[in-house]
Parts: sequence; C-alpha cells; structure tokens
Amino acid sequence: MKISDYAPRTGAMDFYLRGTRLKGVEVGVDAGAHAESLLRYSDIETLYLIDIWDKEYYRGYCAGRLARWQHKIVMMPGDSITLSAAFQSRFFDFIYLDQMHDYETV
Repeated sequence: MKISDYAPRTGAMDFYLRGTRLKGVEVGVDAGAHAESLLRYSDIETLYLIDIWDKEYYRGYCAGRLARWQHKIVMMPGDSITLSAAFQSRFFDFIYLDQMHDYETV
C-alpha cells in the first residue's frame, strides 16, 4: 500500500481547523492516510476514528500508521449510524466525512 501525504488537502482545511486542542471525528478511515495528515498538521487533542474496517488488514495498518499518535486517537470499529449515538450534540469541533464515494451511499 502506498503511503501518501495528504498535506495539501488537509492544508486547505487549516482555515476551518483553527483553535487548539481540537476534538474531531473522521468517518470512513480505511488505512488512515487522512487521519495521519490531520494529526500531523492540526492541533488535535482527540481524533475519533469510525470505520467498519471489514478487512482486518486495513484496521491493523491504520493502527500501525497512527501509532505515534496513539494517545490522541480512539479507534471505533462499526457503522457510523450506530456509533453516532455514543456522542452528544456539539461534542466535536469538526467532523470529517470520508465514507464510500458511490452515488447510493452519498
């Protein structure tokens, strides 16, 4: 799997991710490329990662890729609708949606 740097994409989000000690969630994490960039280029206190991770390989790869930020991440395997019930309204400073990109899902 190619290790990518999503800095340009995350850099564009920099305008919106102002502030310190942000609490956010990425929905649709896959192998963690965007999460890595968010953690690297933003002042995130806690990043919740929600994905079904139907292939254990991707979940393991993601955990390994983000190991240096393990104190800042909370990996939550499962579907986003079910897991959203675990959070109160306005819990997050930002929500990054990166789920499936097909017409029906969106």
